[in-house]
Amino acid sequence: MPKGPVFRIGDVIGVFRSLEQNDDALVVLGDDDAMRVAVAWSHTDQDWTRPTTAQPKTAHGRIGRLWSWLVSGWTIDAREVARLAGVPRSVAHMKLEMLIGNRLIYPDGEMSGGLRKVLAVHTAKKLGLRQAMPAAVPAVTKPRDEGN
Repeated sequence: MPKGPVFRIGDVIGVFRSLEQNDDALVVLGDDDAMRVAVAWSHTDQDWTRPTTAQPKTAHGRIGRLWSWLVSGWTIDAREVARLAGVPRSVAHMKLEMLIGNRLIYPDGEMSGGLRKVLAVHTAKKLGLRQAMPAAVPAVTKPRDEGN
């Protein structure tokens, strides 16, 4: 039997999810390659192995070392992401580093809420939809005032 509490990757990722801000995703606005890479990445399998080094403790809100530790166990197939995104491998690698560094994608295969919203709005605009609403947010339409 292992000593101490059972490790769950979701508990560690939860620390970062609790700190998400929608404006974290501003770095992808206007960056079609980043958005294509994010979508392509979401269609790949994620492989994460717990690093052999000790999990860093978070102190006084300093979580950079914990993020570095978490992503050190993460293997991403940049070649497959590049193929699915239709971009050169070097571009996919650069955009993955940006997405990871800004904590917009997670080793459990999920995206940050801000990134999902940006992608939904970007996609709606590209498709020419009238209302660019984030996924899973129902569009609310008010009845038009017909001059009554």
